[in-house]
Amino acid sequence: MPEKRSKQYILCCLLLSWATGLWGQFTPQQLQWLESEQEHPAQVVNEGELVFIPTKAVKSEHHQSMHITLTRQSIATGWAEVSQCHENLDRVEKLEIVFHPQRIRKLQVTEFQQIKQAWSEGDRVIVRQVQAGSRICLRAESRVFHPLKHQGMQAQFEMVNGPFMRRFLDGYYPLNLSLQVNYPDAYLQLLDVHPSQQPGWQIRYDAGQIFLKGRFEGKLFTRLRFAQTGKGMQQ
Repeated sequence: MPEKRSKQYILCCLLLSWATGLWGQFTPQQLQWLESEQEHPAQVVNEGELVFIPTKAVKSEHHQSMHITLTRQSIATGWAEVSQCHENLDRVEKLEIVFHPQRIRKLQVTEFQQIKQAWSEGDRVIVRQVQAGSRICLRAESRVFHPLKHQGMQAQFEMVNGPFMRRFLDGYYPLNLSLQVNYPDAYLQLLDVHPSQQPGWQIRYDAGQIFLKGRFEGKLFTRLRFAQTGKGMQQ
């Protein structure tokens, strides 16, 4: 059985409003930490470029599931309810699940299995002594919904999430993501989704719901653009 790695593993699931504003909202110390280059024994690693993987994941591979609920209040405030679970985390002594410090509140750990300790500290969750078959679930509120410039008489909004990534030192490794977004379709109309559907990245639509699912390496940002409907504009 391989020995557990003692170095710290970093899993970033930062929830943002604007992808272009990501780095500017980190402190220089955080930016240096996220972009640090350190030696790693692996000879072939992904250095951050997004690559979708159409092949099926192995059973023990890391999977992140996420559920975001937009409400009528989200249109005015930008805040949404978020829950997520991580399964099959790497067997490490310590890892951190990190969120954007200005876009997260009420962060808490709701359950964990095959993990000795897990707790929240401000914008991050600290996890210690991860075992095989691990699972951890979190709940929070995130400010992810933001207005765009009006297009004629129609107000538009966007929701950008990311970067989703699985990073260990200087490399990025496969991550399986399932993202479900619920929204009030009486008040919002979904206009488009990025990235678009492609091998390794599936999109499914339902009334007031959208489901995104994929396997990838590197940094993934998702962008959903909405328009406020006539009924919503009357509120």
